[in-house]
Parts: sequence; structure tokens; C-alpha cells
Amino acid sequence: MHSNTDVQKVLANFILVKTGFDNPEVKDMAVKFIPTMVFYDAAVSREVGRHVGFLKAEQLIIYLNNMLAQAKS
Repeated sequence: MHSNTDVQKVLANFILVKTGFDNPEVKDMAVKFIPTMVFYDAAVSREVGRHVGFLKAEQLIIYLNNMLAQAKS
């Protein structure tokens, strides 16, 4: 979990799954680099977004809010 409380508030809207290269699910997700965020829409069972690389707290909040807005539209 992130230590920034503003990030924690936004992350409350997501289900977080931490994994590493030793997890077989990573192969299914085609994760090649860590950190990677993969977003799935359970309603349609498909990937709807992906970000590879580190984001500062402010950037992460913006990115996650954009993912939420996209999910609502």
C-alpha cells in the first residue's frame, strides 16, 4: 500500500494484486518490466489500461483518476 493518504483514497477504488516475475499470472498478462500496472474491466473481461514505470504520488493520483473517469464513461 502507498504511504501517501491521497493516493490511498484513490486506490480504494481498485483491487490491488501484487505480483512478481515468479508468479505464473505475469506470463498471462505479458508483464515484462516492474513496476507495471494493468487495469482490467471485470464487466467485459479485458484489459482497459496499462502503465509501465514509476509514477510520483501526484502523477499516480492523476493517472488513477483518469482510469476511473474512463471506466464511468
